[in-house]
Amino acid sequence: MIPLVEAQYSAQIRLILNNTENTVYIPGNDTSDSGDWGSENLFTSPAHNYIASYNNTNILSGLVSVSDQTHSVIVDGNGSLHKIGLNVSLTNSRILLPFTSGDWKTVEDDILNIETGAFFGFMQPSFSYGVGLYLPLKIMLNLTMFNITGTESFRMGRQRLVTTNNGVVSNKTVIDVRSI
Repeated sequence: MIPLVEAQYSAQIRLILNNTENTVYIPGNDTSDSGDWGSENLFTSPAHNYIASYNNTNILSGLVSVSDQTHSVIVDGNGSLHKIGLNVSLTNSRILLPFTSGDWKTVEDDILNIETGAFFGFMQPSFSYGVGLYLPLKIMLNLTMFNITGTESFRMGRQRLVTTNNGVVSNKTVIDVRSI
């Protein structure tokens, strides 16, 4: 009998920001101008599972992992843009995309609530402006090793999704996505 071993998949989530004049903060490290980081800096075991980028007009963008299975934080400041990212386990992961006023302390002030799950019990848990029609947000995935299936259309706002691993077909893991 062959023992059953659950495969551990991970994902890399990156946010590309169209400037090099922001300040980037990695918990447990110092802040630095986004253009000063250079290429592909990897920080393992950050003090908290987020990365923040903000400018001198107090506009904050970032990535916050709700999972305690964040493997590393990435910052890349080459060229006319900079990238920030997280490497996370796909098991029980949730990523928040802060887009609001403030600096890294805006996330830091809520990080314990996020890590304990209390943040999601708030009346309107959010790190964002109401961007509406003027600043649409598009979420795009380019996963060559997965075949994501499903026929659902999702309305605006918060969604609850179930993802199901339906095995491997043509060397691609088939993931079905549906709402609950």
